[in-house]
Amino acid sequence: MHQVIRRFRHNVGRHRGQLREWGIWAVAVCRLGSYAQKLPPGPLQQTVRAAQRSLSLAFRLATRTSLATDIKVGNGLVFVHALNVTIGPGVVLGDRVEVMQDVTIAASYESTQAPKIGNDVFIGAGATILGAVSVGDGAAIGANSLVVSDVPAGAFVIGVPAKTIRWGAWARGKVGASGEVHAPASASPA
Repeated sequence: MHQVIRRFRHNVGRHRGQLREWGIWAVAVCRLGSYAQKLPPGPLQQTVRAAQRSLSLAFRLATRTSLATDIKVGNGLVFVHALNVTIGPGVVLGDRVEVMQDVTIAASYESTQAPKIGNDVFIGAGATILGAVSVGDGAAIGANSLVVSDVPAGAFVIGVPAKTIRWGAWARGKVGASGEVHAPASASPA
């Protein structure tokens, strides 16, 4: 439980330390779901699941954001604007993923498998990622894009369906020329 509290404090810091930011509460819903999955069956797990369902329902009513209970979330997840976001069952989000508003990440009609998002990925407003796709480390998904096929590491994709328009270091400089993912030189340690 101490680890959950420590991660919550870290998430508050990543959301500018303001508890009124909806993104903090979106991350809290995801973290409670992950924590409940790791607990052995019993009263504690049932209590955590009930708390997660209650917080998720209140959050959904306030923001129209639906987050499945079995999302696997890495460290440093940020919901830039946590409004009208849908993340379906089985989705895997890597470390330091940034999600804008009106995003949908879920299985498609053709596949019951959910998307897997790598580390340091930015998902623009209105983007939709469907099916058994993999988004590589350091990739960026443009606004209002439809991703239905794999996105390579370090690529910037946009369109319906999404197509790669640029490789290598995208706007935030997290991917080197040979595809390795790193923090920008001017960034301060987090």
